[in-house]
Amino acid sequence: MICPFGKNLYCKKNIKLFGSVEYNIMNKENKFIFSINTGRAGSEYLALLLSMTQECQSFHEAYPNFAGDPIRKFNTLGPENTLDLQRIKINQILNDCSSGKPIYADTSHVFIKSWYYAAVKDLRNISVIWLRRNSQETINSLLRLNTIPDKSLSARNWYLRTDYPFNLTAPPKNRTNKALCEWYVEEIETRAQKFHQTYPHIPFYEVWLHDLNSEENVLNLLRGLHLTPLLEIKKIIGVKKNLKTEARLTIYEKIKRHLRIGLIRLNFLKSKDRLHIKGDGLYS
Repeated sequence: MICPFGKNLYCKKNIKLFGSVEYNIMNKENKFIFSINTGRAGSEYLALLLSMTQECQSFHEAYPNFAGDPIRKFNTLGPENTLDLQRIKINQILNDCSSGKPIYADTSHVFIKSWYYAAVKDLRNISVIWLRRNSQETINSLLRLNTIPDKSLSARNWYLRTDYPFNLTAPPKNRTNKALCEWYVEEIETRAQKFHQTYPHIPFYEVWLHDLNSEENVLNLLRGLHLTPLLEIKKIIGVKKNLKTEARLTIYEKIKRHLRIGLIRLNFLKSKDRLHIKGDGLYS
């Protein structure tokens, strides 16, 4: 782990926890936990683990999800020029955590793509988890789901494009589906490393998904985040989440998808690249 666990624990009262471990906790001002990850890396599972604690209210891609237009604007205009847009997300976070538990978590992979700059600028007491999965496993999952950067509708809304001016890595010369997915995974890893270098004062945890199948590793992570696990967490450790259907699309489904994309693009009220996420009405 980049940030060592088990230091600077709170010390007001002792609570006996799952795993026969004693943590020290006290009433705390609001703190925030966010995640850098590629998607298809276990972020929903991480959100569930964090929710199984006494102090944390945890979400996976909380509303507004900030996919679609915010990703495109952030990566086309830059972090500073989209600060007002990003603050829509930050204001919602502050509203959601105003009456809840003292620690708020959102494990969305969109964090590093469209609103991290405002979070760092406006919020205090941030911790960031770099959730990693074996690169080839992530790439294989993207290929099976047909979420290919630059090509598929889902990828255009949720992932990154190779022509964004603020990308940190060069686009692949060979634009095969596999090469585009490999580029995307490398780009997110490079952004994670740059984030840690740019904000060394922010607690930063490098966590591998396969390590979170271990009770010991989960407890160590929660200890480092000053979270008190509930007994029920034992039931979910190692249980896979978000197993999206990865079967091939039928011809009918492919035609339906292409028609939908075409109709959106023909709408003269929207730019060619403006593909909206259903239910995200902030940007219409």
